[in-house]
This record gives sequence, C-alpha cells and structure tokens, in this order.
Amino acid sequence: MKRVGLIGWRGMVGSVLMQRMRAENDFALIDPIISCQGGGFTEGVYPVLRAAGWDGYWIDAASTLRMEDD
Repeated sequence: MKRVGLIGWRGMVGSVLMQRMRAENDFALIDPIISCQGGGFTEGVYPVLRAAGWDGYWIDAASTLRMEDD
C-alpha cells in the first residue's frame, strides 16, 4: 500500500479533493498522511522525507511543488 501525503486539505481545493476521495473510496487504496499545513510546511518537510528515502506521493494544494518535474 502506497503512503500518500495530503497537505492543505482544509482549503478550497483540498477539501473538494478529500470529498471526492471519500466518495470514490480512494482511502481504501492508500495509507494517507493528512495535514492541514500550508506551503511552508511542504518546503521544510518534503525534501527531508525524500532525503530519508520516502517514496510516497505528496498531494499539496499549495503552489510549492507545482512546477517541479516530478
């Protein structure tokens, strides 16, 4: 089961995503890591997790990683 980080879920985009994921029963397919932090959290935590070998998905409504290639 893949670990998935869902960051900023309380905002407009994140709350709609969470609602749709619940309706589609997507949480049964993943091990969710959910936080209501903003882009600053992503800037500080995401690179540390990757450096430690975490290879999960990071879903973030903020623009912090939006332009990254991966």
